[in-house]
Amino acid sequence: MRLVCFGDSFTASAGIPAEDILSGRPPSWIDLLCERWGCEGITRGINGTGPLELLHQLQNFGEFLPGDRVFCAFSKVNRFCLSAGTPSIHHYSDLPTDTAHAQINAKSLAARCGLRELSAADLSRIIQAHRWYELFLNNEYRERALHYAVFTALDGIAAANPQAEFYVKYCFIQDYNLYREMNLQSKFFKLLEGDMCSICGEREGMDITNHFTVDSVGDFVNYLDGAMR
Repeated sequence: MRLVCFGDSFTASAGIPAEDILSGRPPSWIDLLCERWGCEGITRGINGTGPLELLHQLQNFGEFLPGDRVFCAFSKVNRFCLSAGTPSIHHYSDLPTDTAHAQINAKSLAARCGLRELSAADLSRIIQAHRWYELFLNNEYRERALHYAVFTALDGIAAANPQAEFYVKYCFIQDYNLYREMNLQSKFFKLLEGDMCSICGEREGMDITNHFTVDSVGDFVNYLDGAMR
């Protein structure tokens, strides 16, 4: 069995060095849960990931093995994925959808989104995703449309991998409330009720890992230990 995690900063940290733990920083909930279960832990979480990039992580992971428990952190719906590891669409909102790739300064574009470099493949995906955004998501219904699409796609990925168990938990209460308002139903993954931000205990100046504090991480591990069995 493996615990395989996808999502944003709620899943991005694991394998915290011992010296950090001794200095007060809590261990990752992923490490603690794997220690309890006696299993391997794998995380593909990337800080700032949105729902579309969550799908990108899952679809490019490779093979899920029998007995795998797959944890998906469903983050802010308004984070529009452009390509793996890049920030939200607002960095590119002024790009015309019919711009030829050769007319874009890749170095300048990379600087705008805080990246050291931007490959030609990244640039192509950015332009394509921006055009997709303008055509289908640049309207008042975009959050609902994106939410429904990703929720359905997650169910499809779980259905295609019956050898593994899939779990989804929302990161923020706004998105969890939208899920409830839309009355979405999953058939092939288990939705873990509630959101993580409300229970992580993070406050300014506190030592955290995956946003969880020393006082809150143990309770979260206990909760998952029961909910994911």
